Amino acid sequence: MKILYKILALLAILALAIAFFINPIGKHYTQKYAQTLFKSPVEISQFSLHLFEKSLNIDFIKVQNPFNFKHKDALSLDHFLLKIGPINSHLIVIDEIKLDGLQFALEQNANQVNLTQLLTNLDKPDNNTLTSAKPTTQKSQKSQTKRIQIKHLEVRNISLKINTKWLKTTLKVPNISARNFGGSSGIPVDKIGKEVAKEILHNLKNALEKKGIITGKKEIEANLRRQIEQKLGIKGSLDDIEKQFDTDDIKNKAKKLFKELGL
Repeated sequence: MKILYKILALLAILALAIAFFINPIGKHYTQKYAQTLFKSPVEISQFSLHLFEKSLNIDFIKVQNPFNFKHKDALSLDHFLLKIGPINSHLIVIDEIKLDGLQFALEQNANQVNLTQLLTNLDKPDNNTLTSAKPTTQKSQKSQTKRIQIKHLEVRNISLKINTKWLKTTLKVPNISARNFGGSSGIPVDKIGKEVAKEILHNLKNALEKKGIITGKKEIEANLRRQIEQKLGIKGSLDDIEKQFDTDDIKNKAKKLFKELGL
């Protein structure tokens, strides 16, 4: 009986060690990894690693807008869950990754849309990669050959907030679900985060483009206005019309029209 109590005491100490030491360290490195990925500051509120269950829970993640955008945050996520499966010398299997409550605030500055800028940032080389000129060791070569396969990737409750001069609305984006992400051979460890982020952001971009809103360098307002002008059969531009009529009335009509367009 005494042996059982000692084992339980050791497990309790181990659980406390995880809570007070491993979780803060894991939170720090996860934030650092995400910031390197998006090239933008990332904030994590809660980080909880469960070693015995081989799972990770992260709550309330915020990704800040790239430089030169008005609003602070571009993306927020309520909950992230990861469950690890079998691991061998070459392949790490993740049984599931679930993201719940993903919100993206679409914004445009003078030259760029934040969604497009974040996608571009994913393909930019890391500063550490550019400045590091150390030779590759045998240990690092082995880590680079490690690959990851995700059996089930799911993103639920996705919303896309549009805040422009002509339209203020929130689009509901269909859930994202992918099986065997990375294929049978998996994706290299150093590229898995980038590929998952791309999958999510490209789905957001596709959802916008299906509604006729282009997310490239062209202005969002120009696309929205063109749709309104075509719907109303206006030959001139809305900029000219708003000088002659009540702008609030025009905006209300625009909102009604976009509801008809499915926005």
